[in-house]
Amino acid sequence: MKERHYFASANSSEGFKNHFADINSNNFVYIIKGGPGTGKSSLMKSIGEHYDKKGYNVEYFHCSSDMDSLDGVRIVEKKIAIVDGTAPHITEATLPQVTEKIINVGEYIGNNISSHREEMQKILAKKSEHFYDAYGYLMACNMLIKMEQRKTKIDNAKNDEKATKIIKSLKLGPKKLRGESRNLYKTCIDKGGIRRLNDEYKNTIIVEDKDYYNEVDIINKICNRLSKLNVRYIKILSPLIDSIVEGVYIDSIDTMIVKKDDINNTLIKTMIKKAGYHIDRARYEHKKIEKYYIKYMNYDKLNILKQELIQKIEKK
Repeated sequence: MKERHYFASANSSEGFKNHFADINSNNFVYIIKGGPGTGKSSLMKSIGEHYDKKGYNVEYFHCSSDMDSLDGVRIVEKKIAIVDGTAPHITEATLPQVTEKIINVGEYIGNNISSHREEMQKILAKKSEHFYDAYGYLMACNMLIKMEQRKTKIDNAKNDEKATKIIKSLKLGPKKLRGESRNLYKTCIDKGGIRRLNDEYKNTIIVEDKDYYNEVDIINKICNRLSKLNVRYIKILSPLIDSIVEGVYIDSIDTMIVKKDDINNTLIKTMIKKAGYHIDRARYEHKKIEKYYIKYMNYDKLNILKQELIQKIEKK
């Protein structure tokens, strides 16, 4: 059995990108509402680890602004997902009790927290300023990437040949699992630049070319072929821009296909690091807000909720 780690959202050069639909699709979803520091991430992690130990396949979805925190967890065989439904990835129930259930852990917060309203609002304002600056640098990355893409000569014939060779090497027989593709991320933007989530796979195939954008083109061609074959796969997107596909994961054969190189442009790397600095400062302000909620949160009730959720999931 295996656990897998992803991001379902990104602080990108195109703004905040959200692919929570690719967590929730075809699952019954528990949507957890509540403020920062109310234990949503710990609750999801604890339930994920419970089923991980029982031998289930579990997917963990990390927060793109703080990869040590979770935005969601999915127990694959149970077809159950538990996600954070608060901003910026607001999630609502479309068919309450049928496809989703909203759980508001904000009900476990003591009323006295309102006495800190003024200082909390000031902290939120600082957090917003840092995100504003981060997205400014990321927008600059967007323009630089598009300039590079226009200047790159894509070798279609050669890339087609490489993509075909890789597809043939996979030996995808008729018994392989079928289904739609999903869009997720394995990287985020942090204070050091690009930061990765690492998993171990049965097979890893490295796509190598003289040029970064040709590597991306080869992976795109592989995705197109997999779609035509109706093979279920996960498209691993760049946190900078969704049109750049960094890899492909085929879970039925536990194989990751990934490009070798990263963007090798000094100016873009500088902009990424500057954006990462401000994302990290926003995270620092967010942690300040969490401390207020931690002080007034009733975690005993949260632990009871955890046991109730596990009991409900067991019945699925």
